[in-house]
Amino acid sequence: MTLVARSYPFIEVLQRVRRLSAMDVPVLVAGEPGTGKDAVARHIHSHSLRRAGRFVVVDCRAIPEDLLEKELFGHVRGAFSGAREAQLGSLRAADGGTLCLDGVDDLPLAQQVRLLRAVEAKEIIPLGSSSPLKVDFRLVTTTTRDLAGEVSSGRFRQDLYYRLKVVELRLPPLRERREDIAAVALLFLRRLAGDYHKRATRLSPSARRVLEEHSWPGNLHELRSAMEAALASARGETIEESDLPLSVRVSRPPPADPAAERAEAPPPPVPTFREQVRQFEKQLVLRALARSGWSLKRAASELGLLPHQLKYLCAKLDIRQSRLPG
Repeated sequence: MTLVARSYPFIEVLQRVRRLSAMDVPVLVAGEPGTGKDAVARHIHSHSLRRAGRFVVVDCRAIPEDLLEKELFGHVRGAFSGAREAQLGSLRAADGGTLCLDGVDDLPLAQQVRLLRAVEAKEIIPLGSSSPLKVDFRLVTTTTRDLAGEVSSGRFRQDLYYRLKVVELRLPPLRERREDIAAVALLFLRRLAGDYHKRATRLSPSARRVLEEHSWPGNLHELRSAMEAALASARGETIEESDLPLSVRVSRPPPADPAAERAEAPPPPVPTFREQVRQFEKQLVLRALARSGWSLKRAASELGLLPHQLKYLCAKLDIRQSRLPG
């Protein structure tokens, strides 16, 4: 998929991609479902020094756990009942190119151990073999979950997490890149019009406004479906507001009533500088404590404080938790 970037958040992502593509460092691409993680992973490969090699994708969510080891590491002939032929495995198939592990947060713990060895030692041992084989690939992983939280809960290895996130790219959802929505919608529309042999390749001003005001919880997946539905309803060369799915149109806020706005209560006073600083400090401390499982020692280390300093700060900010000492 072509990447469209007119909004600052996504332009910044693509600028980082261009800077890191020349290096073989592992990249973790995080974001909500439908934010374009697979397209960004392909973009990294196509702009890297390995672009002449293969781009191999493994969907960790779609492969049963008992088959995942064979898919990743391959096997030798006779490794198990029915193994009449050797299988290369995705890690060896990506040799000289890029391996993309889509949904790495679903990788079982047993395979996490083996993947860590492959990343650090650049070698694998196929199933049924005792001889390590050298592999050379660029690793890109994607996740929809907070991997730091998965580490805290024990579902993801901390050592592998730090190897995967040498560089982390967080993709903004569509609601945070509204300047891109109309351009992406037109891209979908023109491709779909070619597939369905339809004439509609433009958006009316009102249709554009509706698209830009929608929250798009499904991100690019939802936008593409909306364009497909609109194309099915279109009668000419332009998509009108009435052609858009009802689920997109009804999410628009009602038009403002000037008389009601004048009758509204005055806005609350703006917090003072000290109040804003206190709130910011409190959020920093609460997030560090949450990530550390409310351990003063670990949270203080993350914040660059001594435990007694953090304890004093918690008292000052009125932060209380039953698991917090004292």
